[in-house]
Amino acid sequence: MEKEVERTLDRFSDLLEALYQAPTHPKGFQFFLERLAEKFALADAVFHINKSFDSEVNNAWIAGRKADAVIEYIGNHIGSGNYVHDYVKNKPMGKFYTLHQHIGLPSQEQLGQNDELVMAQEWFNHHQFCDVAVTCVGLGDEYVALMSLHRQSDVGPMTVSDIKMLDKLIPHIQRAFSLYQHFESAKSKHADISLLTECLPNAILLYDSKGQLVSANQRARDIAKWNSLIDISSTRCRLNDMALQQTFLSNLYFSLIEGGSDEAIPCKVLNIGEGSEALALLFVPIYLTQNNNGFLKGVLDKSVLEQSEIGSIIYLYECERTAKINSSLLQPLFSLTATETEICEFLVMGYSREEISQMTKRSVHTVKDHIKAIYHKTGTSRQSDLVATLLTTPAYTP
Repeated sequence: MEKEVERTLDRFSDLLEALYQAPTHPKGFQFFLERLAEKFALADAVFHINKSFDSEVNNAWIAGRKADAVIEYIGNHIGSGNYVHDYVKNKPMGKFYTLHQHIGLPSQEQLGQNDELVMAQEWFNHHQFCDVAVTCVGLGDEYVALMSLHRQSDVGPMTVSDIKMLDKLIPHIQRAFSLYQHFESAKSKHADISLLTECLPNAILLYDSKGQLVSANQRARDIAKWNSLIDISSTRCRLNDMALQQTFLSNLYFSLIEGGSDEAIPCKVLNIGEGSEALALLFVPIYLTQNNNGFLKGVLDKSVLEQSEIGSIIYLYECERTAKINSSLLQPLFSLTATETEICEFLVMGYSREEISQMTKRSVHTVKDHIKAIYHKTGTSRQSDLVATLLTTPAYTP
């Protein structure tokens, strides 16, 4: 069995390569988890960092076809009923412990005494999971780093061979995580990038590749100060409604995990509140910041964001304050014609092709042709993509 495991690990050289690239990679452990999920037929693979075994997830890298289930788990605070973590914290490090082989399902007596445990079990069953493997990767005074891997019923539980191979990976995972911590502590990125975000005219939040808030500039904090629906501090942004908070997390992790896909809709928008509290949050993957004409160029361009491991930017704008575009700056920035500039302004205000056709007294077909030209010149492909790009240019007036 041992020789078989060693031979199998030799075939996983690409897995180890992704693991040891993680400490300095802009997306951290994301690519490693994606390959791990593929190699072991996992429903999801999660590397999460908590304040303690019993606390909620602070931040995480998430991969696998059931990543949405993990986002639901985080958003609904189901972690408080995680008895698997209770088991792992009392066991030696350096091993994966599974529900099927080590821990077992909770008894009816346990479920009858703990509503949070019931919620966790219902979530587990709803997503057709049949097994979970968990290991403690690192433990410090103010954190615990855990890796959780789920299997679904159509694949079956972890085998003895699976666990032996995963256990062989643990020293490598621990070493890579130790290197990651070393590089993190060596950088003063958070302080530096926070200063840079204050130079921007937009209200923005910057999140790193594992979904942790890195920076919220003063404009964003000012909006939150007068809006009862959202709280923003230096370390977290939280919506004061559970359903909206779950959607917020879903959009955030979408932009981190799937936002770079050619087939994915690049930006997500979350609208909250009404009247004076109406607020729109635009979730922009980092790859959309690479426009050379953008305001971020020279302030927060793509290279600065990647060095700081920024994975997503969230723009906040108050719906009652319509976004204003300075046409005298917009036209030369992207070499737009006067007609294209006019139509671009309408697009930013959220009007459809049909509405723009009526207001400009042009046919829908003509408007469509102008919009195609605008997308080509601005390097975008959708209306939300265009808005995200223009929000980062000096043509935008908050």
